[in-house]
Amino acid sequence: MATTKKTRTARPKKFTFEPYKNVIVHASNIPAASKASTKRTLGATKSKPIDRAQLAKKLGLEAVTLREVNPKDLFTLSPIEYPKENQVWIKGSYDRASKTFCVTNWSDVGRERFLKGDRVVYQGFYF
Repeated sequence: MATTKKTRTARPKKFTFEPYKNVIVHASNIPAASKASTKRTLGATKSKPIDRAQLAKKLGLEAVTLREVNPKDLFTLSPIEYPKENQVWIKGSYDRASKTFCVTNWSDVGRERFLKGDRVVYQGFYF
């Protein structure tokens, strides 16, 4: 009797859920030269740092207060030209009791913060 060798069948891959993977335009298509460290390209040193207003102006970002941002608009809390998913926030509703705005993280809807209306935020980034 001849024995036949059993062939293995490939196991099915486990399903991993990645929300909005096909919707997001990642900065991965941007050349590495333009992704270089912002502080190095703008001339900052340890002894002479660049403040946020100058950095936003050089990057072409619009610095506005949270009160001026429209509801459901995207913004970042620091001047970043190409932010990651977890660095982008969405403005929500106004809470009269605490006199703050509810902002939600774009990539994690369970992550919320309550910020005052005079907080400076940045818009006009590439996302």
